[in-house]
Amino acid sequence: MIARVVLAVLAIAGFTPGHKEAPTMPTQTQVAQHWLQAADATAANLRGVDRAYAYWLISQDWRKADPKKEAAVLKKSCEAAVAPDDNSPNITLRDEVQLNCVRRMMLIEPKTGTELLASAAPDVRQQILAAKAATSAKKGDIDAALTMLSSEVSQGARYPYARALEVIKALPAGDRPDKDRVFAQALSFYRQKHNRFDVGPED
Repeated sequence: MIARVVLAVLAIAGFTPGHKEAPTMPTQTQVAQHWLQAADATAANLRGVDRAYAYWLISQDWRKADPKKEAAVLKKSCEAAVAPDDNSPNITLRDEVQLNCVRRMMLIEPKTGTELLASAAPDVRQQILAAKAATSAKKGDIDAALTMLSSEVSQGARYPYARALEVIKALPAGDRPDKDRVFAQALSFYRQKHNRFDVGPED
C-alpha cells in the first residue's frame, strides 16, 4: 500500500522511480515512514488539484501509521483543494478531493474541518450538510433537515434529491405532513431547474 501511494505521487509529479534502493532501516515501520515522508516532500512541489490529490493519497496511509501525521497531511490536502484555482483543468477531481478530505477532517478534527468546509465548493458543502439531514429527521427536527438539504442551493449547489429521499424514508410511516414538506421542497427545486433531474456527486 505504501509503495502504491509513493509511486502514485511520483507519477502525478511526472517523475519515474530511480535505481537507488531504500535506505536500510531497522524496522518495517521506519521504512514505511521514510517513503511517506519522501512522498510528502514530492507533493509539496505540486500545485492545485495535483497537490491536493497527492496529499490525500499520502494521508490515507498515515492513517494507519500515525494518526497525528494523518491529520497534518490531510489538512494540507484540504487547504490545497479549497484554495481558489480558476485555472484548474479538472473541477470534478477537485470537488471529489474536497469532499473526501473535508468530510474526513470533520471526523478527526471537527473545528478544523468546519473551518475548511466554509471554503469548499457549494456542491461539496451541500453534500456534506445534506448527509446529516436524515439523522435530524429521525430526531424529529424536520426544519433542520430541510435546511441541511437546501442551505447551499442559493450559492449554486445542486439539490441533493437522493438525500431528500433518505429523509422521507427516515420519517415515521404515519408522518404524512412532514413527508409532504420534504417532497414539496424537492419538487420546487426540480421545477426551478426545468431541464433535468439534477443530482449531486454522492447521489
